[in-house]
Amino acid sequence: MRSPAVLSLLGCLASTAVATCEHECASAYTIPTCQTDSSSTCLTPAARLRARSWPSLTSRTCDCHPVDCPVESKKCTPGPSLPPQLTPQTIPLVCGKKATSNTVTVTYGACPSDNKKQCLLFQLAGNGLEQPKLQIQTSPLTDHAPGQFKYNKYCSGNSCAVPIETVLANENIPSVETLCSSDTKLYIAVHSGVKGDTCWADGEPIYGGNNDKGKSHQKRTSGLVNFLTNVVGKIVDAVQDIKDKVKNNGKDKANNWATQFSISFDCPTGPETCCCCPSSPPPPPPPPKTCSVEAYGWTDGSTVVTESLTDLGCTSNWGWYQKIPADVVAAVEPRGGLVYTGQFKAGLSGLEVGELRVLKAGSNFFVQMIPENGEYIGRVWVQVSCTDPKEKLGDDCRTPSAYSFDSGCVTREYGVEGWTAFDNYGLLNPGECTDYFYFMVYVTAETVVESTETEFYETCAPYPVCDAV
Repeated sequence: MRSPAVLSLLGCLASTAVATCEHECASAYTIPTCQTDSSSTCLTPAARLRARSWPSLTSRTCDCHPVDCPVESKKCTPGPSLPPQLTPQTIPLVCGKKATSNTVTVTYGACPSDNKKQCLLFQLAGNGLEQPKLQIQTSPLTDHAPGQFKYNKYCSGNSCAVPIETVLANENIPSVETLCSSDTKLYIAVHSGVKGDTCWADGEPIYGGNNDKGKSHQKRTSGLVNFLTNVVGKIVDAVQDIKDKVKNNGKDKANNWATQFSISFDCPTGPETCCCCPSSPPPPPPPPKTCSVEAYGWTDGSTVVTESLTDLGCTSNWGWYQKIPADVVAAVEPRGGLVYTGQFKAGLSGLEVGELRVLKAGSNFFVQMIPENGEYIGRVWVQVSCTDPKEKLGDDCRTPSAYSFDSGCVTREYGVEGWTAFDNYGLLNPGECTDYFYFMVYVTAETVVESTETEFYETCAPYPVCDAV
């Protein structure tokens, strides 16, 4: 018995070998794959093989075999049209109104006189049968006079061979394929004889015609007798016709016992061609970029008002500062309390890169930066004064080096949820402001920008080395 350690080792070898085989096997489905995902044109080889592995301590053998195409990925094109076909039919010959062993077989194939042409072929089987007489048409026969049948000249001995092109021309049929329609049939009568009996290929009765009518007055006399005899004969025939129609559900009387049958062609198609067209997943979005951004503190409070540096007249196209009444600041807990909170927003689009908190403890103000997940605040500048930034700094309000406080490079630390930074910066109190306190917090940050954030993604620049800022 193998020890658990040996079994464990074999298990590891097996899993490793299978994983390797997945890469070593060629790619194939059991059917060809599509040329592209949106095309049904097939190519070989196809797209994937499932791998099996038989591990051993010294070698590995990969058993690669094709996998079935998923049903939803299978696309098929109908096969090509094949030449029309006629299923051979063998039909009994009824002779003298009696069933016999005599038959006629109908097939479709090469003409005996010209194998480049196709013929309807009729072959009688039986002893002593007369040469057949043949009629073919696209509507049911109504005349059973075999001597007048149109295709008698194509018969010889015990067989007939009629070129299909002759039938198509005589019957105004566009093509043999037209005969594949369930609405188009060929009606056929085959007549022969044996030992004085008349023979017909068995089938449906031939109704109509006038070959059997007038028998009641076939022998005529002359003069008035002849006239009266004709009139009476016609009346008798008319009455008999009415009786026959009633007896045959409204159809004309069946002439004698002549019969006909019908045939239809089949137009088969070749095997369909199938491809495996597995759906390709949509292309992945462009990867996120790590970008450098500039951001200002911003808040939407009613007591702490955020105002625009542009409106103030600073040489800038964007940026904000906060204006806070002095009595609000004075009311903050002396031992340490929150003055206001906000966000860091970058550029005119307002991309948020972290949370801003301003606190007061004694005579000092503190700024806390809490980056969003994945952000990194690299450097911080803070301006605190009792006058607005323009009055304090002049027109170039966005010159960070002139601000009250510069953090220098902030140490990058790795937290559970990504790169984070959290620091308190002590700021000297600018004095006892009588009207307002003005805060302006500016940062450079490293942020991850997704491709969906089009404005930033297209203009993204890498975060610079902090010391160079």
